[in-house]
Amino acid sequence: MSALSLFPQELLDAIVDSLDDDRPSMKACSLVCRAFRPYATARLFYELDLRSTLYSSMQWSKFHKLCLSSPHIPLTFRKLHLSFFHIHAGAGLAVIVLRMLKNVEILVMSVTPPVNLSPYLKSTLASMPIMHFTAENMQIRVKADFLLLLNECLPQMKTLSFLNVTCSDTEEKYRPITRTCLLENLVVLGERPMPEVLDAIADGYIGQLDELRYLRLGVAADGDPAFGRLIQLESVRNINLAPKGFIPPAKIMGDAINIHHLHDIILHIQDLPWLVACLSNPPPWTSALRRIRINARQYSEQDALLAALWAQLDDRLSQSHMTSLHTIQLWRCSDSAWTGICACCPQLLKAGVLQRHSVAPKRPIRNKD
Repeated sequence: MSALSLFPQELLDAIVDSLDDDRPSMKACSLVCRAFRPYATARLFYELDLRSTLYSSMQWSKFHKLCLSSPHIPLTFRKLHLSFFHIHAGAGLAVIVLRMLKNVEILVMSVTPPVNLSPYLKSTLASMPIMHFTAENMQIRVKADFLLLLNECLPQMKTLSFLNVTCSDTEEKYRPITRTCLLENLVVLGERPMPEVLDAIADGYIGQLDELRYLRLGVAADGDPAFGRLIQLESVRNINLAPKGFIPPAKIMGDAINIHHLHDIILHIQDLPWLVACLSNPPPWTSALRRIRINARQYSEQDALLAALWAQLDDRLSQSHMTSLHTIQLWRCSDSAWTGICACCPQLLKAGVLQRHSVAPKRPIRNKD
């Protein structure tokens, strides 16, 4: 019996985890003994990037031979990076290789230049258990094709992320579908929020969003009311408004909307006018709002308007229907800003709701099942 067999598997896994930044040592660890091999192999072959310019037809052939000689390797990959351009470089062989990757759950896709998906590639993607899809550096010229990709190829998708994606197509070719979409998380980051695609998603073009829980907007250009429509969905519980630059809230989500069904809100201090306006009309039920986290980095104690907004916020959040609220966290808040905010919010401070944190809040843990 090997001495390592006396150690719990959790301890052996922790040893392998410590080698994340040292790939040669990780490779050596996978060959040391059988106890290390399964976990080390899973870490070595977790992510596969097929976007490299080196992936010519010859490279696809080499990778295909590797998959045939070691059939356990393609089954180990969980995250896949793809580019349409390099898929076409591999032609039919690329589809054969992709069909061997039967356990991929995370797909990151880019397109250079934009092309339509072949039927073989569509069926291949549909056969994968993909739950998290990211479109990055992509220009969507035909919105109908992109919606078809989401509808037909990613039926199990729970997380949809856009990173630097643009869309120039405004033509409507599909009707909203009635089936429930499994999407739980929607993230939009980049230069602009793609109003055409967001409008289509809000209209139900990828299905009814009965399971949507988390929304994040981080764009540096004027937004679109479609995001406000998504926020008002009764299933949404958490929103994160973290743009790279200042965006007037009215340009992001339109006028004041109902947010009392939300549990957690992350926003910038410049978004206070929008937040106060949304809280001005109390709902006929007890608000579900539990936590508000605000980036107070650009707060100025000399700003009379902000001081008045904090006073209004103190009044709105201290009303009887806000019994679920237990935390208002301020991060990146200077000493002088904290003193000024406390002076404007005596009720929240007395209730112990107002808190100060030195670090930015972590994103909520997403369901990986």
